[in-house]
Parts: sequence; structure tokens; C-alpha cells
Amino acid sequence: ASESEIDKNGRLLINGPLRQYASLEKNIMLVGQLKKFEIWNESAWQQQMQQGIAQIQSGEIELSERLLDLSL
Repeated sequence: ASESEIDKNGRLLINGPLRQYASLEKNIMLVGQLKKFEIWNESAWQQQMQQGIAQIQSGEIELSERLLDLSL
């Protein structure tokens, strides 16, 4: 983590080493996590989601009743 500035157009400027560490390129995902958010490389996020879905479908991860009732 590091402090970042917002430019005069309202954009959050992420420094080079952090962009390189997170493999941030043109397409990113902003993922809400309660009182914070994460910035992901879009393809890495999609891969993470597919892996999680596969684990749920295989029974490797079991969802609680509250999560099963969740709908968007």
C-alpha cells in the first residue's frame, strides 16, 4: 500500500511499482470489500472468479445457507 494522489480530473494515480506488482494494464476491476476496494488486473480477476466457481461446483468449498440465499 502507498499514499496516492488524485489528479485535477478526479483520477487516482497509482505509482509504477504498484502497477507493475499488480500487473495493472489497460483493463482493471474495482472490487468492493466492505469499507475498502481492491484493484485487480481484469484477466487475473476473471481467472480468480472461475477458480472459485470451480471449487464451489466441485464441493471443495461449501457455501453457508446465508450465501446460498443471496441473490443479485
